[in-house]
Amino acid sequence: MKIWLKRIGIVCSIPVFLLLFVSILIYIPPVQRFVVSQATKYASQATGMQIEVDKIRLTFPLNIAVSGIEVINPPSDTILTMRSFTLGIRPLPLLKREVHIDLLDIQGVTTNTGDLISGLSIKGSLERFFLVADRIDLSDEIVNLSNVRLSKSDLTLRVSDAESDEDTTSTPTNWVINLAKVAVDDATVRVQMPDDSIHVKAHLGVMELNGGEVDLGRMSYAANQLALSNSIINYDSGEAKPAEGLDFNHIELTDLAFQLDSLHYCDRNIRVLFNSFSVSERSGLAITSLQGAIHSNNETIRLNNLMLTTHASQFDLKGVIPWSAFDKSPTGEMNVNAILRMGKEDLMIASGLTNSDLARSFPESPILLNAQVEGNLASLHLRNMVGELPGVVRLNADGNMSSITDSLHRSARVRLDMKTGQWSAIRDMLPLNIRDQFALPDDFRVKAIATLDKNIFNTQMEVTDGIGRLNLDARFDPTLYAYRLQLNADSINPALYMPKDSLTGLTALLTLEGKGIDPFDDKTWSRLDAT
Repeated sequence: MKIWLKRIGIVCSIPVFLLLFVSILIYIPPVQRFVVSQATKYASQATGMQIEVDKIRLTFPLNIAVSGIEVINPPSDTILTMRSFTLGIRPLPLLKREVHIDLLDIQGVTTNTGDLISGLSIKGSLERFFLVADRIDLSDEIVNLSNVRLSKSDLTLRVSDAESDEDTTSTPTNWVINLAKVAVDDATVRVQMPDDSIHVKAHLGVMELNGGEVDLGRMSYAANQLALSNSIINYDSGEAKPAEGLDFNHIELTDLAFQLDSLHYCDRNIRVLFNSFSVSERSGLAITSLQGAIHSNNETIRLNNLMLTTHASQFDLKGVIPWSAFDKSPTGEMNVNAILRMGKEDLMIASGLTNSDLARSFPESPILLNAQVEGNLASLHLRNMVGELPGVVRLNADGNMSSITDSLHRSARVRLDMKTGQWSAIRDMLPLNIRDQFALPDDFRVKAIATLDKNIFNTQMEVTDGIGRLNLDARFDPTLYAYRLQLNADSINPALYMPKDSLTGLTALLTLEGKGIDPFDDKTWSRLDAT
């Protein structure tokens, strides 16, 4: 009986000894080289590519180091090279369906997919990617990353309009990724769309993220702090050269730096606190500061004292905007107040007129604008809008608009009152060759009311200069292309506006009306009466 028990024990122990023997074998370098050669041979046959590995080393318990990786698409297109790949995993947590990564270190990567992917070409390099994962729970789909670092990468994506037959249907995922610390330095991404002549480039000098969370199931993103410095963003559309001043087809942002605190985004739940922000643009415009906060929940957006400043200007924005204000049948009402103080320097830089006669003669006083908007898509009100260039012109306006999204029942009414200042200030802003040919009285004033009712536009305007008066009454129906304009001039003195002209007082009544704009259509007609 003892003999049989001994024999049974020996037989049962054979698989255990074989497993231990094989486990020991895989740590022997010659065996590792043989296993790698067979694995790469199988992978090459399965993918149709030539896969080569220079060296591999496995150390106890599960630490693997691979160097000299190369993937070639026959006959000679090198798709991927990697100088080294290092991975260290704790074995025991695997029994609980958890992965603990002590180290993932990838260095010296280059890639060039060429025409391998339909409609997309990827070319670039990566010096180093480093990652430490405290815990990856495969059952609960939770990833805890304590340290992630990306250094010296340069990636170019070339996108074309080629059609792809691949199934792009995605499988829902509920992974939650917790990021204790993420650091990126000297990373560049270029996106080229040659079919649309669009080129975008983003360079991250230094980026740091602390306390981040990405919930892919809820599409939620959050971070305790996100900081960026020494960064660049370029956008170019079209092949034309950039125009002087601010050209929205050629945007070049440099020295981009910001710090955002308490960052959160999930559908309508948005939270961001602007601690600092600065950036310079190719034209010469530069934002020196952006402070304030944006808070949003499922009911309301709150703009809490946002203040943007440049070297010469300042823009303040605050308000409360209910999401229901944009519903098809809106209930909530927004209340937004904006104050702009635009300096001469920024205005001239943005318009590309820095070295013009206008820049030299333009008043040094800043342009002031204050506006308040209340209401919703059913009824929107512009209250007490005031615009002023001190000593030159002052503008007051208010108005309202109803049924904004209904093209058939949309209506609006806007009132405008403008008064000019001293003519000498305005005269100095005109080109030198016409300064002596035109003039404006010091008390020149324009009052106007414009309305929209059932898709019909009406305008009544009165212009006075202290002596004469000019009244305009206009109506236009874009559905029928029907129009009517009446101009009534009473005691207008043209010499006040054209000093070198010999015209005297003007009193006249001009009426123009008609229908249609096609001169070859029999139904088109027009009539002009003048007295």
